[in-house]
Amino acid sequence: MARPDLKGLFLLNETARLIWDWFAGGTPSREIGARLAETFDITVSQADQDVEATIRTWETGLLVEVVPDSPATPHAKVLHDEIGCHAIDCRVERKTFRILLPPGDLFDEIAPRLDSVRLSEVSRPDIELRLSVAPDGVYLFRGDELLSVEEHATAARAVLLQELVRLARGDSEWLAVLHAAACGIRSNAVIFPAKTHSGKTTLAAVLMQSGHTLYADDSVGIERQSLEIPAMPFGLMIREGSWPVISASVPEFDALPWVERYGQRVKFLQPAGNSD
Repeated sequence: MARPDLKGLFLLNETARLIWDWFAGGTPSREIGARLAETFDITVSQADQDVEATIRTWETGLLVEVVPDSPATPHAKVLHDEIGCHAIDCRVERKTFRILLPPGDLFDEIAPRLDSVRLSEVSRPDIELRLSVAPDGVYLFRGDELLSVEEHATAARAVLLQELVRLARGDSEWLAVLHAAACGIRSNAVIFPAKTHSGKTTLAAVLMQSGHTLYADDSVGIERQSLEIPAMPFGLMIREGSWPVISASVPEFDALPWVERYGQRVKFLQPAGNSD
């Protein structure tokens, strides 16, 4: 299950799904317990305990009240000074963007992933996005509107790339954003979720080189209205352990420059043309 105002998904097993259907329909908890006892042939007392425990769990997650984001804090506004920031102009679909990045870790994390969509200077970009580093996290702004506050550079990078695609498609809304990769052929796509360092990007790169459309290698967005998976045409960070696998499929990969990130050597592979 998903909520439009919260990130992530809530996974319900068979029993929890039954409880949710009754609960969402307004059935009192004691009646839910009675129905659960009859369905699974357990005592009413046990069923009542299960229902109460399930609802208590939801009250800290699925049913939690979301407090609206507060305005940007004063110290974040101070860090909006554009002096010294790197400006990267790019195009995603038909929209042009200017991304303002402070020097340092944030620039190193984001800039190489934008090479595939980068433009020479645009006089009047459609949308300007700015990232600022503050003591409590990384702030992402669209003009003066605060879009997100993330704990570190990698999280800010993921959100920025998601926002570029979302805004490029007319401020569309995400039904969900999955920590996964996705590739496909024509209108069919396969999503493969996995933990960090499990090979999502490597598999996506090999499939891309074999002719599949690359939709994403790390964050898969599903649009709310269309249920489409828009392509995220950004550079793929390939860690050194995967270089031999990629080199076997991409002849020019060996000649790509490497940089050091997170204590290891990495290369950035730009998407093939079929990811547009």
